Amino acid sequence: MDVGHLLTSIPKQHRYQHVRPGDTVRVYYRVVEGERVRTQQLQGVVMWMTRSGPNANITIRRVIQGVGVERTFLLNSPRLERIDVVRQGKVRRARLYYQRGRTGRRARIKTGTRARRIIEESPVLEADAPIVVAEDDVVEEEVEDEAVAVEDDVVAEAGEEAEASAESEEAPEASEAAESEEESGDTDTEESSDDTNSEDSEDKQS
Repeated sequence: MDVGHLLTSIPKQHRYQHVRPGDTVRVYYRVVEGERVRTQQLQGVVMWMTRSGPNANITIRRVIQGVGVERTFLLNSPRLERIDVVRQGKVRRARLYYQRGRTGRRARIKTGTRARRIIEESPVLEADAPIVVAEDDVVEEEVEDEAVAVEDDVVAEAGEEAEASAESEEAPEASEAAESEEESGDTDTEESSDDTNSEDSEDKQS
């Protein structure tokens, strides 16, 4: 089953590239409770991140009443509103599993001071999904082509019939004109013969 057309709206690069493991962040996400939707926030330390692809996510750890709680958020989820960096951390690992065994002062992370580029306002590049053409669309296109060809044939036949009718109408008019010309020619010959007869009779009388 090809599901490539479902990934057209998922970006190649999410907008939280400025977040790093070891940072203390505040995550705002929407919670649906029946027919009511509200925004909830969670503050904690970033344990690790998966940065690329549709499955990009971030895992946050927070200690609540002596109990460590970890939660993972999908960075491309529509329910994730934003992520604010409260304090930058300076660590030497990409996955902070050692934080699970530390509490109190031993779990502190040094503060980082390096500036980071925030691309939250930059345009998001969309992923290139394969173009899937359904068989129904191909059949519809073939039917449309056949309909267009039939319409062209009908129009051509109608044009030929119109030309033939115009020629047939012109033919009787031409024949009528020829007959009128012949009749006028006959009258002229009769008049000329009458003139010659009158002239001959005058000559004889003289």
